[in-house]
Amino acid sequence: YKKPDFLSLLESVCPTRIPVASRDEKGFELMVGLKIKQKAQKIAGSLMSETAYMLTSVTDFVENTRDVFPEGLPTSYVFVATLRLNPPTIKEAFDLWRILSRSGIVQVAVTLDGKQKAVTFTTNSIKADLQKVTFRNSGLQKLFNEEWHQLKLLVMAKKVTLFLDDVQIQITSLIYSVKQYLY
Repeated sequence: YKKPDFLSLLESVCPTRIPVASRDEKGFELMVGLKIKQKAQKIAGSLMSETAYMLTSVTDFVENTRDVFPEGLPTSYVFVATLRLNPPTIKEAFDLWRILSRSGIVQVAVTLDGKQKAVTFTTNSIKADLQKVTFRNSGLQKLFNEEWHQLKLLVMAKKVTLFLDDVQIQITSLIYSVKQYLY
């Protein structure tokens, strides 16, 4: 049995296992890496048994990228966020997740735009310095309805797929995306 290349890359880039429910998974725990628990106000989560944290425009959760992603990001990965957008964020555009280079250039970002009811994914590629794909689909409108939702982006070398509440919303092609060496 030969492992698919993206699994080998995942194993070489992702840190030791992180706990997920009753099993361990390879990956990055952004809540821990960005020290959200120490910086944001604790609130009731999407379930009675879950805790959530309120992030506002004044919450400073900036951390050194190399501390969170020591070896960069693999070519293929999944970004998952459980969130509830409250006013005024349901009518604003903001980055839910953003990685900048030391010189301040965006390397990866997930941007929510409440006014346009859209999600934009930004990444680099082999052919271009930066590429952006914007998801606009009627299935995305409920993301901005002040209820809890799970937003998931499945990023692969040549495509990105957006899911909302485990329903596939849209697949968009990418110019071949490369491993994110964060500098």
